Amino acid sequence: MSFASRAREEIARRSLQKDCCVRAAAYGFACFAKYFDAKGLVLQTEQALTAQVAEQLFARCGVQGTITERIRPSGWYMSLASVRRNR
Repeated sequence: MSFASRAREEIARRSLQKDCCVRAAAYGFACFAKYFDAKGLVLQTEQALTAQVAEQLFARCGVQGTITERIRPSGWYMSLASVRRNR
């Protein structure tokens, strides 16, 4: 398991109540995403819980995205893609 995968799983296991902690965790997911830019981000993971928690944290920050599951020759992964901030 990669460092990024371990970091995402650790973030997903936390119970976050304060708004500042939720924003920090969402930023942590963004930092360990496959990529992110002004158009959005792609968080690639093999852990369904990690993708679901990321989606929930981003939603609590006013950011919407969709989880996409894809099967690859090397296995499957879930991607939280097209993440955009609601204004």
